Amino acid sequence: MIDMKAISLHTLATALALAVAVTLVGQVKAGGELVTLPESYAQGVLDATVDRDNRRQEMFTSRAAIDAVKNGQPIPSGTVITLVDYLAKLDGRGNPLRDASGGLIKGEISRYVVMEKRTGWGAEYPPELRNGEWEFQAFNADRSVNQNENLNRCFSCHKSRERQDFVFTLDQMKSVKQVGLCLERWFRESCSTPPTFRSATCGCVRTLRRGIAVWSPSALSSQQGSLRNCRLT
Repeated sequence: MIDMKAISLHTLATALALAVAVTLVGQVKAGGELVTLPESYAQGVLDATVDRDNRRQEMFTSRAAIDAVKNGQPIPSGTVITLVDYLAKLDGRGNPLRDASGGLIKGEISRYVVMEKRTGWGAEYPPELRNGEWEFQAFNADRSVNQNENLNRCFSCHKSRERQDFVFTLDQMKSVKQVGLCLERWFRESCSTPPTFRSATCGCVRTLRRGIAVWSPSALSSQQGSLRNCRLT
């Protein structure tokens, strides 16, 4: 004989378990597993290049975020900032090679670090750790997740930039010039060694911030339209 009572209890227990599971899934708004390495990160805006500890670091930011901050608006949900970490090329004695301007010459990629902002993210973190709605994730050179990275270090470091929406490169984002496709492509690919242009309308500025070399694109002419035709010599 079929025990209807037992079946009913089993059905009820299964339903409750499913309900709890669905609730927990819906509440997952904290954790590096939410962040992926964007395949098209280089299509964003390269707003800063930093030399640090024999490494060259390039920061790519979503175009929508650049447009927002330049218009005095908050960094929007959906923003992704990707740090690409290159090992410096070395000479025969193991010393890092530098270009004519003193910047490190980048070699192989050693890792990626991605920070992403989404509405509702981070609510489960304690106040002393939470970075607004930002999450972080670290990736190896082969783009796999770095399981050994302590992401709390990212939170602790960026916590000091709470007034800048937890972003170190907010000033660079605001100062990015709309200088045309030609300069943007050159800056993305070879800003580490500023070349000579046939038209003196575009350039790359190297400044020191706290002893760290930071490259930023700049226009030497107010006629931005002419930058689309600038050519390397």
